Parts: sequence; structure tokens; C-alpha cells
Amino acid sequence: MDFGELGKGPPAHVITYIFPSLNRVMLFRKEVREVRFLSPLQGFNEVVQRVEFREDPLTGRWSRINLERAKRVRQAMGESPLDLLRESAKGCFFCPENLEDSTPKLPPEFGEERMRRGEATLFPNLFPFAEFHAVVVLSREHLLTVRDFHSRMLEDALRLSFEYFERVKGVEPRAVYAMLNWNHLPSAAASIVHPHFQLLVDRTPTFWLEKVLEGGKRYRRRTGRNFWSDLLREERRRGERWIGEGERIGWLAAFAPQGQNEVWAVFKEASCFGEV
Repeated sequence: MDFGELGKGPPAHVITYIFPSLNRVMLFRKEVREVRFLSPLQGFNEVVQRVEFREDPLTGRWSRINLERAKRVRQAMGESPLDLLRESAKGCFFCPENLEDSTPKLPPEFGEERMRRGEATLFPNLFPFAEFHAVVVLSREHLLTVRDFHSRMLEDALRLSFEYFERVKGVEPRAVYAMLNWNHLPSAAASIVHPHFQLLVDRTPTFWLEKVLEGGKRYRRRTGRNFWSDLLREERRRGERWIGEGERIGWLAAFAPQGQNEVWAVFKEASCFGEV
């Protein structure tokens, strides 16, 4: 489908919604299309499902949403997935008994072979995907559920990550684009079960980060304001996707999500890790 044609003379079964913000420059645009078919779940009677096409107000990228998909049948992962995950501890490179002998060491310019804070340990990625690519192992325990993480563990891992970013800046001042990625468990596409961050720092941004930065610059040129500050203000006013906020961070569901259960944490003041 050519999303560039959306909104150009849509047929009768397409409903176009454009929700301007109070400042009239941030558009929350979506189009709803109806899909008809004869469903075996309804005795092969005709059913109608609505598919929403939503445009990201910053980048212009389109997303698709069909709430009915949440009801679809999923194949089972096995009788005891937790047992399988525990089995993965055998020979795990990130477990304490293997980490020292199985993980790489930082080069001399970083001042130490591996960086540590609390239970967190940082070392280079064995198969780097950036000029500076590190791994942060969060805990000594191999398998943690979401409920097992506590604030001190996450704080130590985050502070260690920020310290690494600062050291990279001292080693290579041109490496200014830093990313912190966390995929936890295979259901989130993690290749290793043991909880860990991936840190990437490079001289050039990733494709998606570049699109976000370009969108922010365009918005600033057009309005003279910061997109993220306006987004927080607008989403707070609407309340549809607003989750809540603290002193420094606002939490909201994405208007045009790129993934399932996508939630954004938007900093109110900080614009980079160095300001957090």
C-alpha cells in the first residue's frame, strides 16, 4: 500500500480524522478503513473489522492498529517455558562463574578492563555493531521476571551506562550519538536470557534516530518551540494516551506505535543522556 496516497480522495469506506492541537501545528492524523469477510468464528457470517492508519506527528511514519488482533489465537510456547529459560543458565557467558573468562575487556584508554557498579558489570560486545558497543549485565542472577527488578539494580545499571557514555566522549569526542537498548527475554527478541543492556555510541545516528532528530528540527523551525515539550502538554490535555508523570518524566502511550504495548517516557528538560 502506498501510504503517500492516504487522505487523497479516499473512497466512501475510509474515514479520515485530523485532530489539531491547541497550537494548530501538531496534527494527530488517522484514517479508519473497514475490512469485511466471512468469519469461521461467526458461522461464516459477515464481520466487519476496523483498521486504523495513524501518522506519527513528528516523523510522518504510518502505523496500523486493529484492536481485534489482541483476541487472536497464539501457539503455546511449551508446557513449562520457565524451566526452559532456567536451563539456559548452563554455560551462560554472563553468569558470575563464567563472566571473567568469557567476556571481552575494555582497551587501556578506558582506565579499567571492565566497569562495575553494584551488581552491574560493563564490558565490550564480542560482536560489535558500532564504533563503541558495550554490554551491561544487570545482575548476578541468570533469570529475572519483571517483578524481580528493583530500583537500586536499575539505577546502578543506568548510572554505569551513563558513565560509559562519558568515557567514550573522552576517548572519541566525535562519537555523540548514544543509544541504550534493553530486550529482556526471548519474547522481546533477546538472544541471551541473562538480563543485560546493549550500549551503542557512534559518530552517525541510526536511520530512525536521524528521522526523529530531523523531525524535531523541522518542528523547531516552523514553530520556534520544542516538539517534546508540546507533545507532553498536548497529550496531558487530551488524556487519551496519558499515563502519568513525575518531576522529570512524562509517561504516555504512543499515538502511532511501531511495536506492541509501546509506552514512551519523555524527559521534560533533559535532551540527552548527559543531562539526565
